[in-house]
Parts: sequence; structure tokens; C-alpha cells
Amino acid sequence: MRIFQTQTVFDLNGNVLSDGPLASTTGKMIDPAIKPIYTNEIVLGYSTVIGEQYSLDTFFVSRGMHNFIEDVPSRRNGTAPDSGPYVAANLPCVAFAACQSADAQRTYRAFTIDLSRRFSRKWMGDVSYTWSRFAGNFDLDYSPATSPIAVFNTSSFIQDGPGTNVQDPNRFGPLFEDRPHVFKAFGSYAVNERVALSSYLRVQSGTPWAARARDWEGGVLNFFEPAGSHRNPTWTNLDLMGSYRLVQHRRGQVSVEARLLNVFNNQTQLSIDSQQFLDLRTIATAPYFAPYQQANPFFSLGNGFAPPRRLHLAAVVSF
Repeated sequence: MRIFQTQTVFDLNGNVLSDGPLASTTGKMIDPAIKPIYTNEIVLGYSTVIGEQYSLDTFFVSRGMHNFIEDVPSRRNGTAPDSGPYVAANLPCVAFAACQSADAQRTYRAFTIDLSRRFSRKWMGDVSYTWSRFAGNFDLDYSPATSPIAVFNTSSFIQDGPGTNVQDPNRFGPLFEDRPHVFKAFGSYAVNERVALSSYLRVQSGTPWAARARDWEGGVLNFFEPAGSHRNPTWTNLDLMGSYRLVQHRRGQVSVEARLLNVFNNQTQLSIDSQQFLDLRTIATAPYFAPYQQANPFFSLGNGFAPPRRLHLAAVVSF
């Protein structure tokens, strides 16, 4: 939501032609009772040394966000659910019908255990596992492969009309970037003073999805089933690297590297077309949507995949 911003116009030589405020063009307002967004975070952990080479770290993170700020219809220009002008308000709010029942929620909880071995006797390694849950009814998805629309830092395409509201049915559940299980293993071995080999393995849960259709504002946020009803496949990826040092000097070194990414060539499905219908027919009273009729032929088909196997060769100069 853009309430106010400054715009500066330059010519091709870098000279300032104009500089001044660029106020919102849609008559947006700010709720006088608005409160700042804040996050409560708790971190608990334990770290210990095991023997001479190993260390163990465990920690738990709990994070919750509050007082979300969103632009909501004020209904001052009509009775339609999306009539404006729009007003910046907290979710939930007191003054405006569009957000009085909008209890926006976003929580993240994760537990991680990490075992690492320092470099000794030519090798080092690190193994970790994270269990997490990222849930709520207010989703900001920064992945271009899965985001249906552009988003902003503190305001997104929600609460603008039927089908976008956080209090609508099916909205609460795992968010788009939720990955309950993530396992990582890294190892490096020095064959001799010049040659080193490394590997990196990552296994992580696929992201969740649910069938959706178009909402009043033209997006695809009207949930047909509970959020997280389905999940993309688990993604397993292995990368290998070998390096050879050509020149070493007290002020730097030159080496060549070969990196083989996605060794197994697992082109795992990372995202899916979750839009079940293409059309939109609205009505003036609840539930505000007439039955959808035009089915999407690509519904439930993958539209984003892991990059295939690839080899990168490089010369590296460090100093």
C-alpha cells in the first residue's frame, strides 16, 4: 500500500528536473488508532563439545508476528465488500467492518540439531536436521516460482475483497514456504596439499498447496480446500566439488574448481498450478461468488522444477 512517497526525476545527464511528494492516487487513509507491527521471538539452545574434534548444537526457535498492517476497504463510498477508499489498519481492527474479524496470524517454530567435526586428519564435516512448522492465514511468498502476485514487506494482496480475506474459510494452515523436514550433510576431504574434494547433500520437504480460484480483486486467493491439503514431492539434491591449487604464495593463491550440481539429475517438481478454475462470476451478497464454470486444463500440473544436472568450471584467485 502506497500512502506517500517522494519522486525525483533526472535527465540523461543526471541533473534533477523535479523533486517532490507523490501522494497516493486512490484516496487511501490511515486509521488513527494504528499500532506498529512487532515480532515476539524466543530462542533456546544448548551447545557442547564432544571429544576433541566434534561439537553438538541444538536450539529451538519460536517466532510470532502481531499487529499486521493492511489496506482494507472503508466502505465509505458504498456497501460493496471492496468499496473504498482504502485505509491502513491493523488486523484485526475496531473501526472498519473489513478487518474487525480479521485475526491475522503467522507463526514459525523450528527445532534444529547440528553435529559438526572440525578439520582434522584431512577432513571435516557437518550434519544437521531441522523440524519446523510455518503456519498462519497471512502469507507473504517471495518465491517467484510459486507467488501468484507481487507482495510488499508489510502489506500484501489480502483483505481487499471476498476471496482475499484472512477470515475466509480454508485460509489457516501451512504457508507456501513451509518445509517441515530439512536434512543437510556437508563434507570436505583434503587429498593432499593441492587437491580437495567436497560434497553437499540436502533433503527437504516439498512446499504445500491447495486448490484455489480467482477472487474479487483478480488474484487467485480464493481457497477451495484447506491450506496445505497437498504437498509437492520431497526434494533431494547432491552437489560435488573438486579443487586443484595451481599456485600458492604468501599473499594469495590460484586454483581451478569443478562443481557438479544436482548429481542425480533429480528435476523435482517444486511448484504446481493450483488454480482450479479460470473464470470469475461475482454476486452482491454472501457468499459473493457464483459457481465457477471454466476449468483450468493445467490444474494440479507442475509449473516449476529443480534445475537439471550442470557442471561449472572456474578459476579462482584469492589474496
